[in-house]
Amino acid sequence: MFTLQNTLTQIIQNSPPLFSVFFSDNFLEFVPKEFRDKSMEELGKEFVMPWGMLFPAEDMVHATNMILEGDRYWDLIPLWSEKLTIESKDRNSVFLMQMKDNLEGVCPVAVICPGGGYQDLSFDMEGVRTAQALQKYGYRTFILSYRVSPN
Repeated sequence: MFTLQNTLTQIIQNSPPLFSVFFSDNFLEFVPKEFRDKSMEELGKEFVMPWGMLFPAEDMVHATNMILEGDRYWDLIPLWSEKLTIESKDRNSVFLMQMKDNLEGVCPVAVICPGGGYQDLSFDMEGVRTAQALQKYGYRTFILSYRVSPN
């Protein structure tokens, strides 16, 4: 499990392949090399993303830990491949991530298609966080991981 004391480099090097669905190379390239070996706590306080917000360090630690404990949080439903796991290396897989819930019987369903500017998916902020909010209102949620440019 990661904490805010870990560095971005440690998280990237020790995360499963599905990490790239949540935080793409394009997103990580915004962080200059001199910040990558600072603790996530420092990074979250000191580095401002190009669009004006502080680096989402707490969100990254939370999302990475959710990936590491994937079976506890969700089921992956591949749409065109036979098998997909947290350890899958094909970052271009198209799948639904069903958020596990305690809902019984018939309930409303939401399929969330996170944005991301056509080059990335904002999977954590616009996918997972949205799904968690909707679950509080009794929705069964699915997050779509789909291909973006250039795929």
